[in-house]
Amino acid sequence: MNKFGNTINKISRGYTRILIFLSGLLLLGTVFCVVLAVLNRTIIKTSMFWTEEAARIMLVWLAMIAPSIQIISDEHFRMVFFYNRLFKGKAADAAWLAIEAFCMLVVTYIMIYGYRLTYQVRNQQLPTIKAPISLMYSAVPVGMGCMLFAFLLCSIGKIIEMSDKNKLSEQKGE
Repeated sequence: MNKFGNTINKISRGYTRILIFLSGLLLLGTVFCVVLAVLNRTIIKTSMFWTEEAARIMLVWLAMIAPSIQIISDEHFRMVFFYNRLFKGKAADAAWLAIEAFCMLVVTYIMIYGYRLTYQVRNQQLPTIKAPISLMYSAVPVGMGCMLFAFLLCSIGKIIEMSDKNKLSEQKGE
C-alpha cells in the first residue's frame, strides 16, 4: 500500500475512534437518563421533567451517528447475497463502487433535506426542557454528513485496494 493509502487508513481509524467515543457517550447518557427516571418514579415517587426528552435527544443522535461506524468497517447492510452471486472479479469491484456512489447520493439528499427541515423548525422549542427543537432535528444532517464522510473514506480505500490489485496482477503477468 502506498503512502496515500496509509494516510487514508489512519484517518479511517481515527474517525472510527471518534465515532465510537461519541456513540459510547450518547449511549451512556441515554442509559443514565432512563435509569434516573425509573429510580425517581419508583423510589422517590416523583418524576424529573427533563430525563425523557434528554434521553430521546441522545437516542436520536446515537441512531444518526453510529451507522457511520458500520460503514467504515464495511459492515453496513447490503444485498450481499445477490451481489456475491451476480458479480465476479473486476465487475464486482465496479458494482461495489456503483453501490457506494448510489448510497452517497441518497445520503447527500437526506442531508440536504434534513438541513432544510432543521432550518424550518429553528424557532420552535421542546415542550418540557425548552431547548430548541432544532437540537434534535440537526442530528439528521450531521449524521448524514458523518455517513457521507465514511462512504468517501471507504470508497477511496476500495479504489486504492483495486489499484494495488491491478499493479500486482500486472507485475505477475510480466
